[in-house]
Amino acid sequence: MAKCDVIQGYYFSKPLPPEEFNALIEKDIEVRKELKEKEEQAR
Repeated sequence: MAKCDVIQGYYFSKPLPPEEFNALIEKDIEVRKELKEKEEQAR
């Protein structure tokens, strides 16, 4: 958090280089798509 005097930390991940961040986001998108498809099939 910018200008945070009380608490700081990594909520989701340590700082990542842009390539690793992009890979993390792409993986998250794929997982969410798979979960959505499974939910739709269960209906």
